[in-house]
Amino acid sequence: MRGHVRERGKGNWYAVLSVRDPQTGKRKVRFHSLPDCKTKRDAQTACAKLLTETSSAPHISTSKTTLREWVEHWVSIGCPGSKRRKEVGQRSIERYSELLRCYVLPALGDRPLQQLQPSEIDYLYTSLANKISLRTAHHVHIVLEQSQVHSRRVIVIKLS
Repeated sequence: MRGHVRERGKGNWYAVLSVRDPQTGKRKVRFHSLPDCKTKRDAQTACAKLLTETSSAPHISTSKTTLREWVEHWVSIGCPGSKRRKEVGQRSIERYSELLRCYVLPALGDRPLQQLQPSEIDYLYTSLANKISLRTAHHVHIVLEQSQVHSRRVIVIKLS
């Protein structure tokens, strides 16, 4: 990932980041406003900080993909996980799909991944605690984490 700064108008600094789309490999340019920067040196420092933050975190595209669409896609490709490299069995795929379809999608399915907040997932977990056993709630959490929603929208939630 590369970047530089540009002044638009007097004193309005922007970081111009060049990123590669992971699916197509094409270069995309992203503009990030730097409202706190008054000088070029401040803007360069902020741009460098932004570059290090975004290079360590996965890139989030600005698509309108909903959680339901992502889960359907994830199940259709065989529920690959980030931790295990083994293939997932058919019965496990059915169980993952059932957990997400019954507990997660009714509450959060229509939310775009870009707008999904950690507090919404926390609220889902607390509302499920009254309806299902702690073990099932834990399985829901594990499957949601394995579906890599957290890498699509930088979210890491731990079930308490």
